[in-house]
Amino acid sequence: MPTATATSTATAVNTATAVNTATSVPTDTATATATATATSTDTPVPTATSLPKPAVLGFGYVSVWYHFISVGHKQHLQVQAKSHSKHGIWVTVQFPSGLTKRWYTETDNHGLWKTDFVIPGGSTSKKSNRALVTFQLWKGKRTAKTFSSFYVVR
Repeated sequence: MPTATATSTATAVNTATAVNTATSVPTDTATATATATATSTDTPVPTATSLPKPAVLGFGYVSVWYHFISVGHKQHLQVQAKSHSKHGIWVTVQFPSGLTKRWYTETDNHGLWKTDFVIPGGSTSKKSNRALVTFQLWKGKRTAKTFSSFYVVR
């Protein structure tokens, strides 16, 4: 009495190789074997290379030379950026009377900016003599801001 045996095997491996084997063996010495192999190779995915981080935008120092200054005298302002390269700079001096002085310019190629200006008459008020200085650096879409102050005496 002839008997038939059928075997089916499926194997999956991480490299996406699948092997299917089917074997049929009758007892009367006739052997039939079918083998199918499917191999798939994944294309390598490129890895992302990290871009260099931009230099931190900030102040090395800001300097207001005279913390108490009289009307008509020269005040000196100076700024050094952390990264020693050209930056845009905005400086605003707001006096207690509401009078304002503004500079929209650039630092030099080493990140340094400085100026002298005369304290104008009528810059104080009855309630205050404190002037506020705002320094703002910018480069591209980044910006950094800091403040300082000085007092105008009569």
